[in-house]
Amino acid sequence: MNKKNLTIGIFISFIFIIGLNSCSKTEKNLKRDTYIVGAEIVNNMIKSYQQIEDENFISKYQNELISILTSQDSISIYNFSNIVFTPDLKQKLTAFRAFKKVYNTYNLLSDKNFNLQNTDLSNFVTIACNSLDSLELTEETSKKVEEIRNYVSASKFSKELVVYELTFVYQQIWLEDSENWVEILNNSYEKYSAGLESVPMDVFDQDKLEKFVYEPYQGKEMLVKIYKLNLKDEAYKQITKSIEQINFLTDALDELNFINIEFTKQMPANQEIEYKVDNLKEMLFPETVKILQNSK
Repeated sequence: MNKKNLTIGIFISFIFIIGLNSCSKTEKNLKRDTYIVGAEIVNNMIKSYQQIEDENFISKYQNELISILTSQDSISIYNFSNIVFTPDLKQKLTAFRAFKKVYNTYNLLSDKNFNLQNTDLSNFVTIACNSLDSLELTEETSKKVEEIRNYVSASKFSKELVVYELTFVYQQIWLEDSENWVEILNNSYEKYSAGLESVPMDVFDQDKLEKFVYEPYQGKEMLVKIYKLNLKDEAYKQITKSIEQINFLTDALDELNFINIEFTKQMPANQEIEYKVDNLKEMLFPETVKILQNSK
C-alpha cells in the first residue's frame, strides 16, 4: 500500500469513528453503530477464511520439509498433506460477503440521506439466505434459513428480528468452522514439533547453524537443539496469533448477538447496548479510537 492510499485509509477511518462517537446515543444511533461494527466483524471473518488457507499451505510445507529431512513418507508418518481447513471455501466466502451486505444495508436504512426501503433489505437478506443453499448445513440451521427467507418475503417484517436470526445462523457456521480450525492448528503444531525432533543431527551444517542461532552456546549438538527450539517457538507464535484472532471474532459475535437480541425487545437495555458497542469499537478500531482519545 503506498503512502497516499494509507493516508486516505487513515483519514476515512478517523472520520468514520468520529461519526460513531460524536452522536447522541439514541436508540436509532445505537442501531446504526451496531450495524457498522457488525459489518466490520463480518469483514474480519471473511479475512479469516482467506488467511486460514495460508495456514493450510504452511502446514503442508512444514510436512514436506520434515519428510525430506527425515527421508520418510510425509503422508503416512505425519498425515499433513490431506489437511483441508475449509473444503467449501469459495462458497463460504460468497455467503459471508452476502451477509456483510445485509449489515451495510441495515446501516444505510438508518441514515436519512439514503432512500432505502424494506424491499431493498428483503432482497439482500434473501441473497444471504440463498448463498447458504450450496453448503452442508444441519437440519436445524437449514430450517431456520428457510424461515427467514419466508419471513422477509412478507410486505412487513421486523428488521431487528431478521438481523438477529440471520446473524445467529451465520454464527453457527462460523463456530463449526473455527472450532475445526483450532483443532487442526493445534494438531499441526504438535506433529510439526514431533517431526522436528526426529530430524537427524547429521543433516545440519554447523557453520550455517551459527548464523541462525544467536544464543551464546557452542557445540553442534547444542546449536541443533536450540535451532529446533527456535523453529518450534516461531511456529507456536504463528498458530497462537491465528487462534487468538479466531477467539476474538467468536467473542465479538457473542457481543453482537446480545445487542441484536436487545433490539428485538420493546424496551431494549440501551445503556448496556452502548457499553457493548463501545467495547466492540475499541476491539475493531483500536488505533483510530486511540487517536480520538488522545485528541480530547
